[in-house]
Amino acid sequence: AGFNSPETPAGKFGAVLDILMASGDSDTTDDKDESFHDFTPIGSNTSDRLMGEIFGKSNVLGGGTPIGQGINTADSTASAPNAATQGQGMQVIRIGGSYTPPILDGKSWVSLDFWAFSRAEDSVKTAVGTTTKVGDDYGSEIDLIIGFDPSETVGLQVGYAALAPDDALTGLNAVND
Repeated sequence: AGFNSPETPAGKFGAVLDILMASGDSDTTDDKDESFHDFTPIGSNTSDRLMGEIFGKSNVLGGGTPIGQGINTADSTASAPNAATQGQGMQVIRIGGSYTPPILDGKSWVSLDFWAFSRAEDSVKTAVGTTTKVGDDYGSEIDLIIGFDPSETVGLQVGYAALAPDDALTGLNAVND
């Protein structure tokens, strides 16, 4: 959901709320894959939308997919019968705002986004009678971007991003984040 205000004497304001929920599979011992899959496994990136400046642009945070560049999640326990299937799913919440000041002909802007990333499943059955905790939270991220677009084809941006990793990235009971 999003909102862009009409131009006011103070500038233009925008707000966004994104919620993404992709199912996960909590039992990797069976051959029934209940996790959501996008088109990543067949080599097609279905979107250019990235989830966060750090999390969404990393090619190591989620293993093979990678996690931040799609919602096709892979089994993190290495116990699924079909290697990369039966992932633990993903849930993403984004709350953001933007502001375009009434200077420089509306070509400058500022955006601030808060992201929360987690797994749909935090424990997985990996063998008969064995459940493995995999961690439920990837973490949260804050992105601040200041931009100037002098033309339709040229844009300049500077920003600050901070990722606070949690147990799905750092490991369960990790001392350091």
